[in-house]
Amino acid sequence: MDVFSLRTAAVAAAVAFPIGAQAAPVGDTAVAFELHYLLEGRSASFGRVNTVDRFVDRFYAMRQGAPAWWTNDGWSAAASAAIQRIGAAEEHGLRPGDYHFSRLQQAVLGSASSTEVPKGVAQAELLLTRAVLGYLEDVANGRIDPSEIGWEAYRTRRIDPPSALQRSLNGGDFAGWFASVGPVSEQYRLLRKARQRYAQIAATEWPVLPEGPTLKPGDRGPRVAVARRQLHMLEQLRTDPEHLRTVQRQTKAAASPVFQLVSYEGGVGDSAIRSSEGERQGEAELYDSGLEAAVRRFQERHGLVADGLIGAGTRAALNISPRERLREIDLNLERLRWLSDNPGDRYVMVNIPGYELTAYEGGALVDRMKVIVGEPDWETPIMSDYIVDLKFAPDWTIPVSIVEDETLPKVRRDPGYLGRSNIRVLDRSGGEVSPHSVNWHGASSRSYVFRQRPGPGNALGLIRFSLTNNRGIYLHDTPSRKLFDRSMRALSHGCIRVERPADLARYLLEQDPTWEGDIERMMRAPNTSVHHLAQSTPVHLVYLTATIDERGELRFFDDVYDRNPRLQEALDRASSRRRNLG
Repeated sequence: MDVFSLRTAAVAAAVAFPIGAQAAPVGDTAVAFELHYLLEGRSASFGRVNTVDRFVDRFYAMRQGAPAWWTNDGWSAAASAAIQRIGAAEEHGLRPGDYHFSRLQQAVLGSASSTEVPKGVAQAELLLTRAVLGYLEDVANGRIDPSEIGWEAYRTRRIDPPSALQRSLNGGDFAGWFASVGPVSEQYRLLRKARQRYAQIAATEWPVLPEGPTLKPGDRGPRVAVARRQLHMLEQLRTDPEHLRTVQRQTKAAASPVFQLVSYEGGVGDSAIRSSEGERQGEAELYDSGLEAAVRRFQERHGLVADGLIGAGTRAALNISPRERLREIDLNLERLRWLSDNPGDRYVMVNIPGYELTAYEGGALVDRMKVIVGEPDWETPIMSDYIVDLKFAPDWTIPVSIVEDETLPKVRRDPGYLGRSNIRVLDRSGGEVSPHSVNWHGASSRSYVFRQRPGPGNALGLIRFSLTNNRGIYLHDTPSRKLFDRSMRALSHGCIRVERPADLARYLLEQDPTWEGDIERMMRAPNTSVHHLAQSTPVHLVYLTATIDERGELRFFDDVYDRNPRLQEALDRASSRRRNLG
């Protein structure tokens, strides 16, 4: 019998036994024919106009048109597992609605039965396949192409959804495999765990700390009580017995009543502040040493100066609701999906909004240090590169853009600036020019090359770590050491200034068999020297505003380049496209 005759027979059987009638099950052969015509017909529901529908075509081509979820006995266990996992997509910061979750439940689990007409089964089959393939793409590879919003850091696609789905359905544990898809990094796992906690907190009303004078230890008042409640809900107030005994001694010495924090299962719930004499509002309103310690922990986790005082910056951070933080966690889960699971055995990572460099070996953190990154008008790019050499006692050829914006204006105001800054002036052929022979008010920034000699005052400090990019971006030392004491360190022209350059050099050189020098001596040498690494070291410049540190603490950082709203807009557009396609 030809294809047309088989389809005609299947449709006739469906008409004879409408939905709800007691009849023989719809066979997968009849469903396969309906699938064929739905795919070939480019129907409005399943038009091939996007990546996911191209995945659908490839997937069924691999199966030679056979249904994936429907069998002669009805919907498979894999179908149920797939729908259950899609319903829990929020655990990854994804949106079940992007995969038409409600329609899936109704089409597959609600109304579908062994007497469903073949066309209805085929439509539900396709809806489920599109949902699964879309989910796989999103959870494994990311919801959007990060290059669209200026993210060029290392990225590899973890899976090819059609091929991976086909293999998994042929394997033995589809449910286990489907639940495990996604980044394998510990950072991703822990951030998902933190998301669960914030989802619980976000379900309760968040108290807002009113404006007012800076709060400090010893203060009393209702604003202190609000801050205490916020920190308790965020699990920043310690409740261990030894801490309570310490607080008791301190508060007795201050002739203040003792309070006890009662935590709730899961870490969320009303702030329960009790004294031995019962609840007293005055106890909650005391800014004691326990609250000060909690404030310091909060400040450390949010990139603030940990001074234990609740000033304007700390108050603003406290007033960001858990619901807003939950959205921020979701944005950073998406960013982590863009990163490769294999960044390298030994590599350096710079988190731009965290103003932090971390060095890894064998997957383990071996060093952490502060950095200074590009100011908002001179953004450090999000990219991956390699550290290829170390330039000791470097000179610095000042980029034309900096010459125009800074160097020439300074020279015009103060002719002695170049000499005091140890800057040589060269003509375009490389010959040295006396700065006193030039009319700087009429000079062009492109007529001369400005080069700062090596030395302690050199803008690059005593060592430069060279990369391979053509943007003039590299890592280096700096003579401006006090800048590392600031909490906001977006202060450079795009390059990364390193807090402990000698330690970074040791990390890079410790496995280099060609290295025989003395790092400190060469950094302070009068002349420049270069050591080329025997093996270049990957360096990844990334942008994460929510991370988990090595102690398991969730940390938030200011969105210094205002990238979170741009990412949120891109994700909203992606969701809108998904929801409008079938």
